[in-house]
Amino acid sequence: MYGLEFWYKLQELEDELKSNENAYNLLQRIKEKQGTSNEAAIFAATKINKEEVLQKIEEIIIQFLECIANDTLPKFLFNKRGSFSNTTYSNERGMQMVNDVALQEVSLENESSVKKYAVMMSCLQTVYSLIQSGKHATKRDIYYSNVNFFKTQRVVDEAISDISCMLCIPRHSLNVLSSSKGFVGGNLSFKDAEKNIVNCNVNEGVQVPCYVDGLNNFESNAKFVLIIEKEAIYKRLLEEKINEKIGPCILITGKGFPDINTRMLIRKLWQGLHIPILALVDADPHGIEIMCVHRFGSKALSHEASYLTCPVIRWLGVLPKDVNEVNIKEDQLIKLSDNDRKKANDMIKRTYISSNPAILDQMKLMLEKGFKAEIECFDSISRSFLTDIYLPHKIKNGDWI
Repeated sequence: MYGLEFWYKLQELEDELKSNENAYNLLQRIKEKQGTSNEAAIFAATKINKEEVLQKIEEIIIQFLECIANDTLPKFLFNKRGSFSNTTYSNERGMQMVNDVALQEVSLENESSVKKYAVMMSCLQTVYSLIQSGKHATKRDIYYSNVNFFKTQRVVDEAISDISCMLCIPRHSLNVLSSSKGFVGGNLSFKDAEKNIVNCNVNEGVQVPCYVDGLNNFESNAKFVLIIEKEAIYKRLLEEKINEKIGPCILITGKGFPDINTRMLIRKLWQGLHIPILALVDADPHGIEIMCVHRFGSKALSHEASYLTCPVIRWLGVLPKDVNEVNIKEDQLIKLSDNDRKKANDMIKRTYISSNPAILDQMKLMLEKGFKAEIECFDSISRSFLTDIYLPHKIKNGDWI
């Protein structure tokens, strides 16, 4: 356990993040009063009450019946998801969907979208029943309710996301939950939707709950949150008692590419605790993209950015420069494949990378050296190097971007 001097840089970061957030919020309030805010240009899913959700769905059914009565084929129109051209970026809010975007049409008139229309109508019917009864279901539950009709889980996933976008409400307001795969451990407790107290400071931690929106009363003495790309590294750090060696902290992993619940929990941890959030990922395009999804958001869910995106996250490691500074031998590194290079070159064109010179420089360095490194590369020095040397050194010196 380290003394006060060790935490100086981390405290400095915490103060800076809080100050930036307060300044941004104040500026937005001033702009709103002056009528100069650009918030109207943002298409953001907004949580509404049960009655309002039901009314929105009823309006869609009425439109459907009116079309049938008038001998016209009904259709759905909603903002097209999954395109960077339909988003805008700011360092304070990450990637958000803009209002004025190309629309996606799902119609009974178009043979290629007839099945999609039927799936969306079926899902709307399920959502309506769930909200009326006050119950919740996972997307997997919905899929297994009619496997022969839906055919694949992905069809249901896409339909729910499109419905969320069409109604302009977050998915948890549809009473539809996603299955969780992430874990959280360390110095944290909270109350779940059933008002049970969940203590995360046990062995391998606890699985991230499916109903993250229902979590509250976050309590922690942690100095920071550490997002870890890999489950194996997450488990190792808990086994090595990182919260005793370095200090109180919260560890969270999405076990690879993050699921929605893990992303949402990280956002809620910032809102509830306001402590620095750091990311530990492989120094390769895939790892860097995982960090970016947590920090800047994803184009497919940009309409839910205010629930899923956490721009205060800082990339602690593994930075490509770290590999050189620690003198990891080349035989412990992996040569970038053609696909790695293609992915990296595609990523550096994205606004959220080009707007952050420090991240851009690290990606260029990786491409220049031609190698990628996994978190486990430090094991070539010693198995305890990550916990005993690397992480303490990075945190003490504020070596994040």
